[in-house]
Parts: sequence; C-alpha cells; structure tokens
Amino acid sequence: MSKTINGVSYGTDQLWVQFSEWLEKDAEAVAVFDGERPVSRIEISRRSIALADQLEMQGIGTGHRILFDSYSTVDTVVIGLALTKLGAVLCPINPKIGSRDRQIIIEKLGPAAIFSRYNEQGTTELVGMEEPMFASWNSTPLIESSSEEEPTALIGFTSGTTGVPKAVPHTVTSLNYAARACSNIVGLEPGDSIIGISPLTSAAGWTFPIHMGLTLGYPIVLMRKWDPKRALELMHSHRCAWGMCVPTHLLLMLEVVQTGKWDRHIHSVKALSVGGSPNSEEMVKNAEKLLGVQVLRMYGMSECLGHASMRLTDPPERRRIYDGVPFPGTHVEAYDDKDQILPRGQIGQAGVKGPSLFKGYLQGLGGDQNKFTKDNAFLTGDLITRDEEGFVKVVGRIKDQIIRGGAKIDAAEVEVAVNSHPDVVEAVVIGREDELLGERICAVVSLRSDNTLSLEELCKYLKEKGLAKTKLPEFLEIISTLPKTDFGKVDKKTVKEMVAERNH
Repeated sequence: MSKTINGVSYGTDQLWVQFSEWLEKDAEAVAVFDGERPVSRIEISRRSIALADQLEMQGIGTGHRILFDSYSTVDTVVIGLALTKLGAVLCPINPKIGSRDRQIIIEKLGPAAIFSRYNEQGTTELVGMEEPMFASWNSTPLIESSSEEEPTALIGFTSGTTGVPKAVPHTVTSLNYAARACSNIVGLEPGDSIIGISPLTSAAGWTFPIHMGLTLGYPIVLMRKWDPKRALELMHSHRCAWGMCVPTHLLLMLEVVQTGKWDRHIHSVKALSVGGSPNSEEMVKNAEKLLGVQVLRMYGMSECLGHASMRLTDPPERRRIYDGVPFPGTHVEAYDDKDQILPRGQIGQAGVKGPSLFKGYLQGLGGDQNKFTKDNAFLTGDLITRDEEGFVKVVGRIKDQIIRGGAKIDAAEVEVAVNSHPDVVEAVVIGREDELLGERICAVVSLRSDNTLSLEELCKYLKEKGLAKTKLPEFLEIISTLPKTDFGKVDKKTVKEMVAERNH
C-alpha cells in the first residue's frame, strides 16, 4: 500500500522487497562502496540469501528481534537485508557499548539471537560474512505482536538520562517516509552516491544512509572508521551527491582544509545535511567557501527521523541561520508547559509528530520517559521557536540550561558563539557547580594546533559578537580533543566529569 503526502510517496514494503526491485533492474550495479572497493547488488543479494537461509534453519522469522553489533561495513548491510527478508526486527547496537548497558538491553529486549565478533562456546558462525561474526541463540525470545496494525521493523538505541538505555522502535513506513522525504528535499536521483559519515548504530544512523540507499537505488559509500580527511577523499573519489552528519563532523572536515591538508572543492555534492546539535552561521559559510558545499541545516532525532530541513531553494541568508521547515505532513511546534502551542516567535519545547514518529520507548528501556502532548506530539526536550514563515530554529535544550543565580542561560546559544572563534576547532558550554550561584558558565574548547586562548580574549571576542554580558563564560577549559558519543556528537556528560575531576 502506498501513501502520498505533498509529493512524498512511500509505502509499507520492507527493505528486502524494495532492494530486490533494484536488483531486477540492474544486478551488476554497485550497491555499496567499502571504502574504494565496489560491491555489486548481486553479490550483496547472494550473501544475504545465504545468511537468511541459515537463520531460517535456526527458527528465526517474523517478529524476532535480532541484536547485532553494527559496524560500518558491508557485512552489516548483508545482515540487515537478510533479517528483513525473514521479517525479523533489526536491532543494531554500538559494538563499543558498555557491558552494563549491553546486559540491560539484552534482558529487556529479549532478542532471539545476538550477533557479535565474539566466538564463545555455543555460538554459531554466520555465513556470508567477510569478517567472522557469531550468533548466540535465545530459546525463550520475546516476539513482536502480530496483531499490531503495523509491526516494528527497526529498534535503535540511545543513551538514557536515568542511566538506562532507551529503545526507539520504528515501523518500515517510518523509515520509508523519512528516506523519501529527505531524498526529495535534496533532489537525489537513482545512481547518485551517498556517503555514510555517522556510525550505523542508531535509528537515524541506519536509515541514513543504509535504508535510504538500498531502497532508492543510491550506491552507499561506507567508512570503516571516522576520519575527516578520509571522508573528503571518499566524497571526492566517488562523486558523492549527499551525506548526513552532525556539526562536529563538518567542523573537523573544515579543520582539514584550514590546516592545508585539503585544497579542493567537492562539486558533486548537491547538499550536506547537518543536524543533531547546534549549528552556526559561520560553519555554513565556511562549508560554502572552503569546500564549495551547500549545507542544509536540519532538525531531527532518532525518535522522529523526519523533523525539519532547509531547502536549496531557501534564501542563503535563511539557510545559514534556521534549522528548516517541517517535512511534508510533519508537525513541529513550540509548546508551553501546559501542552499548548505557542504563537510564532515564542520559545517553547518542541513537540513533533508525523509519518516518521517512533512508536514510543519500549517498556523497561525508556518506557517511563514517553512524553506526549494531548494532541499526540512527542515532546523532545529541545527548545525551539518558529518565525512567521514557519522556519524552525533550535535555541537549546531544557536540560542544557545553565541556572546561574536563578537566571536560565541556554548553553546552545553560547556554544554557537564560542565555536565561531577563529582559533577554536570545537567547543561545548557546561554549567560548573558553584556554592554561591548554583552554576557558572564554563566553555570547554579544543584549539587549532599551536594556538592559545585566554578567558579574557574569548570574552572580548564574544562581546564583539553581541553576546550579552550575563552569558559570557566565567571559566575556560582547554583540552586537546573533546570526547564524542558513538554518533559523533560531543559527549557532554564525559566533558562535565573531566572538568569536575580537573577542578576537584
């Protein structure tokens, strides 16, 4: 069954079904580039079928949840196709996840099988893999209900604010809609190469680019390990038309240019979609100037894969400062603390709903943190505003607010300003505990090689940028590299722990 919303057509066909249609059209076409090595659709198909046959012999089928370590390799693509051929639920997980979180997920998820590179007693080696992968089996798995109007196709995982990972379930309709809406916005065509910059370890990381590429006929360029110069090389050599990343990725790619390690524009790129954390006007300008790449600021998260995006047809001055307009058929509004939609121009918590909204966190894995408004919009925890023309701007996170002497300061606003400093590679702003005021503002930055920066120099720059005196950092911490989450964002929790330890 197919649906169409404002020009975006999408249906309920699983990944394997849609990939098979492209296979019939051109079996020898490249499905995936593993770095420089092309892998054809027919090779991917043969390996996926062999794996599916093996899993079916083990009793894996419709509704079974399969937890698998998700590496940025062709093997992960093969696993995804094989599981969707059987109607199983894909549960990709970061191979580096902590043992405690892994155990919690296993206990609450009830997977029928776990795929990893650990060859332990009782495991079975999977066929069709380039690198050995082993399966352990669960005799009493939890199975997705067949009575649901539309069953779960994918479960991603995000870090929980209460110490428990959150499981984010999506239907195939959600994935199909998000992939097609994003493709339409950029103007991609079958045969256009797309690059996977972010890890394939979340709902968003899997959807963009794997689901998107395999269902829409785009060769997928994979990077086994994140490296900013390597990303530029691959985009250039494969003439990539599109990619999605977080601001940290783009800032580090720009750093490669600014340090003289890359000196060319990448003309094949139609657009680079950037979201997931605060963007800056300077970053967008530098991408255009140094790489010749048009940046489309986006607003989205694993819970709602298609929130908002700028368009290439939007005026450049708007594309540099706003985070988009909602995807067709998607609702994004600012809500007050009584779940009422605020007038345009006012700041409130983002509430989102639409075809790519998740089904709600699973019980035991974030289920107690589902927050929906009376009109069924999911409350994201982000602070946004929308102007009279409907453009969305993310201004912060509710939990990222620094409360200094009773005054609430949005860390995101200060971060954007600090990140614009010419000597700063990347920065985050956190609250540092203070007995008198509760918290004080602390900027944590990494600098370009051999550069120095004092707190006084930084504050002078920020004042010249127009940042209010009450929002100026009172502390400056300089570290060589900011720690990252598995999705490439700066890990603020770890940063706070590092700063606290430094000043203990």
